[in-house]
Amino acid sequence: MKKMILQLVTIATLFTLATPALAKDTLDLTFKSTSSATKKNVDLAVKTNLPKDTKIQTTVEGPKDFKEKFNLKVDKKGFVKQEFKGKKYGTYKITYATQVVKKQPSSVQKKLGKNGSNLTGKFVYK
Repeated sequence: MKKMILQLVTIATLFTLATPALAKDTLDLTFKSTSSATKKNVDLAVKTNLPKDTKIQTTVEGPKDFKEKFNLKVDKKGFVKQEFKGKKYGTYKITYATQVVKKQPSSVQKKLGKNGSNLTGKFVYK
């Protein structure tokens, strides 16, 4: 019986065209992935402090040109979750990226600021 070898590589890339914001309006972004795999499924899970309903695009790339995309939303407890069937043994690269602010719900836009100007932290790319 062959052992399943599956390696997950997670990349959190949250993009924004941020400009300086007032300190009281900022959100120091947190983003922690705890993805795991079994023989049948791969479970993607993220804990973040992004507002409820923030849209996040997740891309999973793997062996033999495997590529799958998921459009997910942050739930009220700050989680983003998705399960998919593992196709092949090997290394999978998982990339998380927020959609641009103008495509987010209005409640999310208010918290993130114009062009994401309220976001700060190591996961924010200007």
